[in-house]
Amino acid sequence: MEEVCIRRYSVTILFRSCNWAERWRFMAVYGPARASERSGLWAELNEIQEQWQGPWIVEGDFNTIRFPLEKNRPTTITTRMRNFSNFIQNVHIIDLPLEGAKYTWTNKQENLVMSRLDRVLISREWYETFPLIYQRELPRPTTDHNPILFEAAET
Repeated sequence: MEEVCIRRYSVTILFRSCNWAERWRFMAVYGPARASERSGLWAELNEIQEQWQGPWIVEGDFNTIRFPLEKNRPTTITTRMRNFSNFIQNVHIIDLPLEGAKYTWTNKQENLVMSRLDRVLISREWYETFPLIYQRELPRPTTDHNPILFEAAET
């Protein structure tokens, strides 16, 4: 670990791998629950990404979905979904498919709501180096979110 940057919605760590000559960034995100604050999340992540050329990973609870099918109840495409997808396209990162489940969060109530709020996003540079990469949902221990296992192997 070479550097840490703590911001309002994220913690970014610069790493230098012992086995891989490349330096890379890992960004842990906790997206705001209030829609009115969400533009601040995208602005923060865009700003950090603009300062970095090289492999990076963005992981966390974004508190929003990208597509209607990422929720167990019918919904239409919303501005929040469009903004999330636009962020992913604008910074040229890859939204890996989630193996093993459709949703990562539940309200754990009788009137059950489930959504995919958690995910791992990777840069194209990361994917080119580690094309055998995936994310898989693990069993939910006690919280309302399922942990996600993220693994990468060199080819």
